Amino acid sequence: DHRDLHSFPTRRSSDLRGMYFAFTVWSASILVFVVTGSLEGAILTLLIMGLADGFATPFCNNYFLTLNASQQAGEKRAVSYFELAGKAGDTLGPIIFAFALSFGQTRGVAWLGGACLGFVLLLYGVDRWCNRRTRDREATP
Repeated sequence: DHRDLHSFPTRRSSDLRGMYFAFTVWSASILVFVVTGSLEGAILTLLIMGLADGFATPFCNNYFLTLNASQQAGEKRAVSYFELAGKAGDTLGPIIFAFALSFGQTRGVAWLGGACLGFVLLLYGVDRWCNRRTRDREATP
């Protein structure tokens, strides 16, 4: 049953941990291309990206649907917004990658990989800060 395969990763980890793991692997995969600089490296990078993206999907869906804004909008509308953002990323990704390549195969892509990893760290930090503020507010009588 496909639902068992889809739910397996989410039974083994929290949504946030799974998301951050997949985002980090996806971002780090760009560095594989930087290190190899070859067609084989590009193919390996795309394979790793695909696996990380597929792994991240159930975690992202679960996390996104638990957000207050998603619950207020309703599940169908929230999923539509999530899919729209994903399609925008699918469209902009090759454009951003081509722009990075214009700065040089190694240097431009290295900057892109570093920026992606930096964004993951920023997202993680903001998430932890927001969670801490929420816990502090709930703990204060």
